[in-house]
Amino acid sequence: MDPSGDYEIIHLTRSVLSSETERAVQALLKQAFGDIDGDYYAGDNPERIMLLSSGGRLVGHFAAYVREVALGGEELAIGLIGGVAIDVRFRSQGLSKRLLREAHAFFGERALPFSVLFACEPARYRSSGYRPMTNETRFIEGGQWKQFVYRGGMVAELGERKWPDTLLDLRGRAV
Repeated sequence: MDPSGDYEIIHLTRSVLSSETERAVQALLKQAFGDIDGDYYAGDNPERIMLLSSGGRLVGHFAAYVREVALGGEELAIGLIGGVAIDVRFRSQGLSKRLLREAHAFFGERALPFSVLFACEPARYRSSGYRPMTNETRFIEGGQWKQFVYRGGMVAELGERKWPDTLLDLRGRAV
């Protein structure tokens, strides 16, 4: 662990991700999720990848996507967050919360009203402004369209606009 709390947040896109860094990212994601086979980014290229580094070592990752969706009868762009992972040796230090603040700032620069994520452990995201979604969500998984209330689906309202309880059509896969 880094007792000084000296961390660097690195913003980049996939096109500038070096092969060495990408290997480290894929290993971190495999450590966090276990069931990831192959290239995490193969389905969608995130608009921004945010890495957390300590002493030159990769200790955190998440991917920020801007997605045009349908929310009820309205078409709008929202932020999606995927691949939130912190190295097991660096957990319980508020590092995910730090990365989520960066994501919210990134989405705020684009005037996105909402950030959505699909969590394995939803309680961890409440302190960053996320609450459970009760919306039915339509998305692609395994090449098939699915629609149901996605347990672990969470939303953060990034401005004054309130999140409606209506169908969320992701128009693609969940990230």
